[in-house]
Amino acid sequence: MRRRRSLDGAEVDELVELYERVSTHLSIVRSSSRDALLIGRLSSLVARARSAVTGAHAPAWREFARFWTVSFPVVAYRAWRWWLGAALASTAVAVVVGAWVAGNPEVQAAIGTPEEIRQLVEHDFADYYSANPAGSFAAHVWINNAWVAAQCIAFSILLGVPILYVLWQNALNVGLTGGLMAAAGKSDVFFGLITPHGLLELTAVFLAAGAGMKLGWTAIDPGPRPRGQALAEQGRAIVSVALGLVAVLFLSGLIEALVTPSPLPTWARIGIGVLAEAAFLGYVVYFGRRAVREGESGDVERPPDVAPAA
Repeated sequence: MRRRRSLDGAEVDELVELYERVSTHLSIVRSSSRDALLIGRLSSLVARARSAVTGAHAPAWREFARFWTVSFPVVAYRAWRWWLGAALASTAVAVVVGAWVAGNPEVQAAIGTPEEIRQLVEHDFADYYSANPAGSFAAHVWINNAWVAAQCIAFSILLGVPILYVLWQNALNVGLTGGLMAAAGKSDVFFGLITPHGLLELTAVFLAAGAGMKLGWTAIDPGPRPRGQALAEQGRAIVSVALGLVAVLFLSGLIEALVTPSPLPTWARIGIGVLAEAAFLGYVVYFGRRAVREGESGDVERPPDVAPAA
């Protein structure tokens, strides 16, 4: 059995120098060579050297803090164009559909009978938020919204194309309901009930959709990096989005269960929703922009070194 001994100062310096040299060589070889044996050998050396140089992993609390101050916000911030595009397109569809439904009685007749529409606008829409105990309703909402976000992330493996259908269906449902409520003169009820939780809830869905579409696009255009490396980095990044949205959607579910059906004035309920949305966007911009300035990508601190060989 090999015995270990402590290294002196010169040996530690040499170890760090060799580690940095081999890491550089590995990066060069990965970008310019397809020699799987050479890549595997260098990856093994780098992994062993890293273990010797860095020692034990960081404490769990540090990993937890890094996730919420670096990994999640920087991935969300870097994908802002994608989820802003998803938000604008979905809003446009919902507005157009809502106006079309509200202004065309024949469209309303095709959606349902007058009795069914009256039941929806007079009772079902508002009763939905108070029909069940707050605790069970919050859990139901959380699971439902998490499922929509999970679909957006899962569909990224199909180049993100099915995500467009998920967004279309979501926008279509909002537009149809909003149009029927507006036609019945209950726009205030619609926006008063959907805005408190809907701002944060829809933002989470748009973020999941944007991150998923960005991963799908990476498969088409990986940029200057090898496609496998780019997909691996973006894949690990989207895991950060999925984990972070668990907490975001949980907060949205609490607002929908506790604030939306509460007896608070409409302006107060909407104000709470606006504050929650502003806090989330401010959090992403502040921590995300700071992490970008520091050169962070949201990838794990110790990504795998071994490249899979075909």
